[in-house]
Amino acid sequence: MNHTLKQEISGRWVTRFFLQIMIYTAVIILLFLWGYFICANRIWMGTEPFYPLIHMLHDNWLAAVCLFLLFGSLLIAWLNFRKIARLMSEVAEAVSGIYQDREDTVQLPRELREMENQLNLIRIEAKADRQQAHEANQRKDDMLMYMAHDLKTPLTSVIGYLTLLNDEPDIPETTRQRYLGVALKKAQRLEELINGFFEITRFNFSHMVLEKSRVNMTMMVNQMLYEFQPVFDEKRLHFTFQAEKDVFVYCDVEKMERVFDNLLKNVANYSYSDTEIRVFLSERQKSGRPAEEGQSDPSVGNSVEESGSPADSGGGMRLVMENHGRTIPREKLEHLFDQFFRLDSSRDSSTGGSGLGLAVVKEIVQLHGGTVSCESENEIIRFTVEIP
Repeated sequence: MNHTLKQEISGRWVTRFFLQIMIYTAVIILLFLWGYFICANRIWMGTEPFYPLIHMLHDNWLAAVCLFLLFGSLLIAWLNFRKIARLMSEVAEAVSGIYQDREDTVQLPRELREMENQLNLIRIEAKADRQQAHEANQRKDDMLMYMAHDLKTPLTSVIGYLTLLNDEPDIPETTRQRYLGVALKKAQRLEELINGFFEITRFNFSHMVLEKSRVNMTMMVNQMLYEFQPVFDEKRLHFTFQAEKDVFVYCDVEKMERVFDNLLKNVANYSYSDTEIRVFLSERQKSGRPAEEGQSDPSVGNSVEESGSPADSGGGMRLVMENHGRTIPREKLEHLFDQFFRLDSSRDSSTGGSGLGLAVVKEIVQLHGGTVSCESENEIIRFTVEIP
């Protein structure tokens, strides 16, 4: 419940209480004046049964009025607090129902209509959160089951080929090299799957803390692309890099390397062979794509950090990665950055992963106060990362 609504409800009850006190006070005073007028216009005999009471009230009228007002105020306060306690009990029961996943809507007395609306909104949000958590856990369980199954396949191959090499020392050298190559490839795949398990552990049990410094993002992205050249060559991919000169960002270098690494792995895995990957980098506050820079020189230096403070860290960056691949359906785009979401439901061994790569990208970018998004149409996939 927001602060304004709480103030409105409490203010309404306080106003109602004082209004009741004022009405009761006015009624008591009118009754005393009416009684005084009646009693003053008749002759009372000392033998009448009510004479002593009337006489006492006449002599102590101020004390009597105060006593009646005090008693009435206490009675009104008790009735109000009793009603508030009953309403709070109903609110507590309604709140309990929200987190017990009840399907029926919250219904409160009309005095708490605004609170009823607020609780129903919370109920809808809580239900959506539970559904998302359930789906995330289901994806996680499925992914762990798939990965546990997939671990066995390369391990069996590695053991099988190494056993052949051990049992048949006289096999031809070409066959030996082929067996070693297959065993190495399967061992590398096994390493990728094991790293996936570690990725899950880090994502669930560690809290990312940023250690920021001023970074030349133009040099950093260029380095990452150069390091991915062997991966691109394997699928006969080539890239172009268009960037403004010296785009500086105040960020965590290690975390941003992880962002680019995960994005480039995704781009490489889901690109058609013999296609082009296009990368654009510009300062965030500037519109449009940067001027043509041509493919960057692979011999760029290793140092991407420079001294500086947040005050002179530049205007942030806008990075766009485009690749040619199968168009991603709109319903899958909505979940692309969810934990354990796999775009390739067939679990192709060449693209299989933990389903955490893009989820980690989103978390790191958001920790930097930025945004990451994906668009896909006409077999073009476009990732956009903006860091302030």
